[in-house]
Amino acid sequence: MAITYNAEQDRLDIPESYTRPDYYNPNYEAIYEGCSEDVAKAFGQIDLKTGPRPTKSITSLSKNQKKEIIEKFKKTCRHANGVIPGAGRKAFAVEFKKVLKEIAETKCFVITDAAGNEYGVVPPKGWYAQAGMVNVPWHLMYIDYSAQRWTDVVNVLKIILKFDAKCAYGVTARFSTDGTVVDVNEGRHGAMSIALTGAEFCWASGPVCDSLATNYDIFEIKNIVPKKTELYDEVRIKNSRTEHRLSNRDEVRTEVGGNLEDQEAYDMSNLLKAFNAHFISKDKKKGWSGMDPHDMYRVDKLISWWQDPKFTVLKDGAIVDTYIKDALEVITDVYDDGHIPHEVMWGILELMVASQDGKKWLDDKTRSKMVTVLKDVLEANYSRADESNGFKRAGQFYKDFNQVRGNNHSGWELAGYIKGNNYVSVFLATAIYSMIQESAGVRETDKPLFKAPQINDNGRKFEIRDKDGDIFSFSKFLEENADTVDFDDFEELEDEVTA
Repeated sequence: MAITYNAEQDRLDIPESYTRPDYYNPNYEAIYEGCSEDVAKAFGQIDLKTGPRPTKSITSLSKNQKKEIIEKFKKTCRHANGVIPGAGRKAFAVEFKKVLKEIAETKCFVITDAAGNEYGVVPPKGWYAQAGMVNVPWHLMYIDYSAQRWTDVVNVLKIILKFDAKCAYGVTARFSTDGTVVDVNEGRHGAMSIALTGAEFCWASGPVCDSLATNYDIFEIKNIVPKKTELYDEVRIKNSRTEHRLSNRDEVRTEVGGNLEDQEAYDMSNLLKAFNAHFISKDKKKGWSGMDPHDMYRVDKLISWWQDPKFTVLKDGAIVDTYIKDALEVITDVYDDGHIPHEVMWGILELMVASQDGKKWLDDKTRSKMVTVLKDVLEANYSRADESNGFKRAGQFYKDFNQVRGNNHSGWELAGYIKGNNYVSVFLATAIYSMIQESAGVRETDKPLFKAPQINDNGRKFEIRDKDGDIFSFSKFLEENADTVDFDDFEELEDEVTA
């Protein structure tokens, strides 16, 4: 089963076992005696009173059914968050048996159809897809809990529900020099999913030594030292994967884990691309001069807006409509040579929602008129910041916001709310609303298109008003001081708030 170099043909000879899906037949008894029955109980294939149940393949389960399995386990598991505590040094098989017992007792894999019929589930099959690994018998594997986290069964379930042998990477481990002990230091939850497929061996790689300190070294290198993945990288990777899969006419991957699905990353990236806008890593944002026109570094904000049904309509994970499109049209026109200021986007989105005025969604004609008004008003107010510098123009809105957020208007009734970052979105939307209502350049027939945003404080709704009882006024609080704002500390202020 080893991959060998063929010198005559100058290539690697790869056995069929690495390329043929469903290569091996399940052999649960290789894990421990009686494992086959425990697996059948865990996957609901056996009812202790009535005997065997009919079964469904795990690959035939719907997305909702998979979600129900996870939720049912979480709800009925005896351990908080589905995490089984561990202590000392235990045989892998012993810990795997605990996982099977917990899954069986929650009956999370018992599927009930509309007619009330119950079904069990057949685990996925797998194959040896990983090159350069050692096949390790399960009984030689151990878990040193002093160098490991406890067992997260929810994580194991998520892996097995979307199992892909090409992504079953095996474990990183410490091999004792006499060959009798393999301490699993990384990939334990993935190894348990491999065991659930009935693989006769687990595949592993790692150093050969007898020092138990190596267990801690491997955990540190694999889990503590690595740089945390940015949202920017997650979106970039998932979008690229979707592009490649679609180009090969493959299905888009679903239930991939993380902060968003592949389809979401793809649709978000395409929407930005339509406006010549793009996500960037925070590492690139070294002061505003480090960004190119239409760069957007607050990936977290766009994801949250995308997944908020107030702003975006999704069906089965794919986009139907979104106000983000309207906001991008305004911003890329007004700040044509500047970055994408998320503060302005947030304000526009909240203003669009407030202006629905009880309707489910604004119609295309109304939105088109509103976009035109927003472009004109923002252009009139922010071209003054610096006609030749798009980055400063984009940043001026934020600077204006901070001027009121600070102590400059401490006598204002809601100053404390704003300073504490509460109701930021409503404040930003109200600022734009007041610009529109106070603008002499906006037709009186167009001003009613926009409604004043309201704070919803435990069911009590009210607009942001000053101490005189008037709706917050852009011209009253901001315009008169706009030209005195200093940009030198812009970056420092920006990092202080969540806006």
